[in-house]
Amino acid sequence: MPRFSPPRLALWIIERATPPRDRDAVVGDVIEDYRRLSETNPAAARRWCRRQALRSVVPGLRRQCGDGLPDISKGRFSMRGFVRDLAFGMRLLRQQPLMAAAGVLSLAVGLGLNVLLFTLANAILYRPLPVTGADRLVMVQMRHEQGVAMDFSYPSYLHLRDAATDVFDTFVAYSSPSVSARVANGLAQSLEGEYVTGNFFMDLGVPMASGRPLTTADDRPEAPPSIVVSDAFWRKHYGNAPLSGQTVLMNETHFTIVGVADARFFGTEIGRTADFWVTIGQMYSLEREDYRNKSTSSWLALMGRLKPGVTREAAEARLRPAATAFFEPRFGSGVRELVLAEGSQGDSDLPRNIGEPLRLLVAASLFVLLIACVNVANLQLARVSTRRQELAVRSALGAGRGRLISLLLADALILTVPAGMAAIAAAALLKDSAARLIARWGDPVTLSAPIDLRVAGAALGMTAAAALIVGGLSAWLSTRRAPSLALAEGGRAGIGGAAKTQRALVIVQFALSMTLIAVAGLLIRTVDELRSTDLGFNRNIALFDVAPGQRGYTRETLGRYYADAFDKVRQVPGVEAAAIAHVMPLDFGGSRETVDIAGYTPGAGEDMELNNIRVSPGYFSVLGIPLVAGREFDDRDAGQQITKIIVNETLAKRFWPNGRAVGGFVRMGRARPGRTHSVEVIGVAADVRYRMVREDRRPTFYMSTSQAPIGFFTLHVRTTGSPEAGLGEIERALASVDPGVPVARAFTLNGQLDRNIATERMARSIAMALGVAALILAATGLYATMAFAVRRRTREIGLRMALGARTSDVSRMIVRQGFVLVALGTVAGAAGAFWAGRTIESQLYGVSSADAASFIAAASVLAAAAMLATWIPARRATRVDPVIALRDQ
Repeated sequence: MPRFSPPRLALWIIERATPPRDRDAVVGDVIEDYRRLSETNPAAARRWCRRQALRSVVPGLRRQCGDGLPDISKGRFSMRGFVRDLAFGMRLLRQQPLMAAAGVLSLAVGLGLNVLLFTLANAILYRPLPVTGADRLVMVQMRHEQGVAMDFSYPSYLHLRDAATDVFDTFVAYSSPSVSARVANGLAQSLEGEYVTGNFFMDLGVPMASGRPLTTADDRPEAPPSIVVSDAFWRKHYGNAPLSGQTVLMNETHFTIVGVADARFFGTEIGRTADFWVTIGQMYSLEREDYRNKSTSSWLALMGRLKPGVTREAAEARLRPAATAFFEPRFGSGVRELVLAEGSQGDSDLPRNIGEPLRLLVAASLFVLLIACVNVANLQLARVSTRRQELAVRSALGAGRGRLISLLLADALILTVPAGMAAIAAAALLKDSAARLIARWGDPVTLSAPIDLRVAGAALGMTAAAALIVGGLSAWLSTRRAPSLALAEGGRAGIGGAAKTQRALVIVQFALSMTLIAVAGLLIRTVDELRSTDLGFNRNIALFDVAPGQRGYTRETLGRYYADAFDKVRQVPGVEAAAIAHVMPLDFGGSRETVDIAGYTPGAGEDMELNNIRVSPGYFSVLGIPLVAGREFDDRDAGQQITKIIVNETLAKRFWPNGRAVGGFVRMGRARPGRTHSVEVIGVAADVRYRMVREDRRPTFYMSTSQAPIGFFTLHVRTTGSPEAGLGEIERALASVDPGVPVARAFTLNGQLDRNIATERMARSIAMALGVAALILAATGLYATMAFAVRRRTREIGLRMALGARTSDVSRMIVRQGFVLVALGTVAGAAGAFWAGRTIESQLYGVSSADAASFIAAASVLAAAAMLATWIPARRATRVDPVIALRDQ
């Protein structure tokens, strides 16, 4: 805008703001009054001239914009003016409720997904255990040639505790067992808990909901059996009953409930819920065997809290000589060194397993937020284009660029603040449901995921960023244009570049949507490939986790229980065969046993620990695992002095290159002198993936339960029909053998496969949700842009139709314009999808990061959405009446 002197400015405004019939009189009065005042007081004349201009302009603006027009004469930003801008913007939005609702809803979707995912990420990756000094907790580990071990014996705990008094202010040990229990309703069930040292609760500062914590006085075999239960366990089984006198029957021992842990404390492992805590001193009552004096039995995790000012490096240097002095005489030189790992979240494997995909999904959700912001910015541009005369008059009357930007940022805040509040409320309501998408080794996780300060701060930051993007873009475009041009062009003008900018934003939206949908397609293909992978066994199997050992069955009596259980289960209609194993496929892969192969010399540093799985006769036929050579286990193996084993193909090829493993001998316990014994290979079985679908097949050998009974096993049942249909009846048959033996879980191998790939399924589900949200937002943005274009071009469309254009021509013109934007966005998004695919390549399986099928499917989905989004404006354009359109312009 050119610089005007005060009278010229007033005249220029009045000429454009007053009706033509009054213009000459008003202008004449202004010129006469200004001349008279300027002769005596030029400054007063300038002020008076501006007031006269405002008196002429403001009434017209009030008719256009409603009552309460803010002060538009100030040139600088002020908080008082900003508050008035907020009130003015709210009055304007009341006149356009649908546009306001669309803007708030779009931002709420984008912000809600981001806040929800960040809440889960915060609970899994960043939120520490609710104990005192969690930031100084460390986990004790031993790094050796086979990897990192986190299990220690009780004597090693005592040894390290005594050596660590000058670096730790507390040092605790715990284990995570499963036990059989009868609670208030008398039903037998398997409970997950923790054996802890007596100082665990007091020294760590574990919060209590009621009662008292366990103490060192409870950590003695002769102490009365005492137990602390979790808040969830207490509420589920005991409700609001008084704490005094309540007991739990665990492994036929009555434990008195002395306390209930706070609801925030689930245990020492993120995602795993402990039902109870019992001291290690009273563990004998549950395990029937006292491991406390066995220096070679590794079953405890060790956690310490560093003293203030002590670093992990200093604590490691202090403890390593003590660790070496204890472990080398017992295990040889295989133990390398003691290390201290971060322990603020305990020893949970959940952050390690799910951390990378969760971070990638949080980053992907930011794309959805950006799409939502672009969508609302498009709506704001359409709104601002209808207010161009108002903004131009404000500028002409002295409102500076900062003042106009303040006005438009206030409009953006009116949309983003309610959206941010709705996002936090939605995250609080949906976080528990979203947590069910996550699994820990096949088990659903329990998370303490409150909306804490970190989540609230992230939500506030994302809301502020959204307001800056939405308001900043429209403010930047709006304040670039000279107000004289906007006033001179009248109702036919738009804010400079608004239409081009809207089209560019639509391209950005579809490019981001293409990226997200293609990534979702890659993850969908990954899950399909994982499910269709040949795992080496029949999946039509029902599984039951049974624990007769928790009932007190011994090595001598387990054989009778096996026989009775098989008899009862085989009587169930539809059951073909049954077998047991101490692990199931796609679980943790079995025990690890150090071996020495006769005639084989291992290389330097070669790992000689192999997977060991104990199975019953008939196991291979039940699961459909073929034998490549030799025979399966049978009754002949019971009672023989030499233990018989079956090896898998990977093991046979590794140690017997000629393939003649049958008849070979394996010596167990090479690393433990005095415990070595030889076993004979009687068969070679095909490879099976016992740990993870993604993993290569590992060297594995099988031992028979007839020679090595197990008190905790999984019953594998092959049925003629669907295995899901017979779960209940088979479970009742097992209960009829001994009602006191709990069946911890009843499920199928297909269900076990789904749990094994739970991380991939979680990533797929969340990516699909993000892709759908992005698609809806992008389609909405395209619709708004095309609808705005149709309204802006009403005169042109009417002229075309008046000159003979057919409705199909007009419709094709509008649809073609929309598809050009979508095509450009899709091409740009394909490049982004290729980059994103390379970024998540470690999460893919059996599919390339540039998978053509995923890219084509994503482009097809975008094309379908574009067709729907452009068809409605195109249909509206064909209904324009040429006469009315030309007359109204």
